Amino acid sequence: MLAPRSGRASRAAAAAPPSPRSTVRGLTIEDVIPALLDLKARYHCTFYADPSEPAYIEQCRRAGLAMVKANNDVLPGITAVTAALAAGMTVSPGCTGLLAEVPAYVWKQERGSGEMADSPMKSNDDACDAWRYANIALSIDTEPGLVLYYRSETARLRAAAAGT
Repeated sequence: MLAPRSGRASRAAAAAPPSPRSTVRGLTIEDVIPALLDLKARYHCTFYADPSEPAYIEQCRRAGLAMVKANNDVLPGITAVTAALAAGMTVSPGCTGLLAEVPAYVWKQERGSGEMADSPMKSNDDACDAWRYANIALSIDTEPGLVLYYRSETARLRAAAAGT
């Protein structure tokens, strides 16, 4: 996973081996909407969608989903993910698609100079993009609360794992 630009790239420490079923590719928006409706019913959530697909966003809205065009600015998104990780956010081992993508989510290098570019390599990065969208959306107005949540949730999970 990328860190904010500080002169060198950094990768996430924990990555699960890729699973052959780590992601489902080739689904249409019609295939995805029922799962999103189920998530909405269970968690009463808002979805942050890639703004480059306005027709998909509108189709989801017509299906009754709360859809917001995500802020897909790369650098603020990476900064938000990095801050959340530093505050204690963890990634579930069940997030196999994300964990499979993270090791390859690195800064591009400029041709010739070898310097890092201002954007990551763009290849098989849908889950990393979604991770950025969620973290930047959550960090805009709620960063202090989010930090406290990550710390308390991490403590709760560690206590559960220890059997206390």
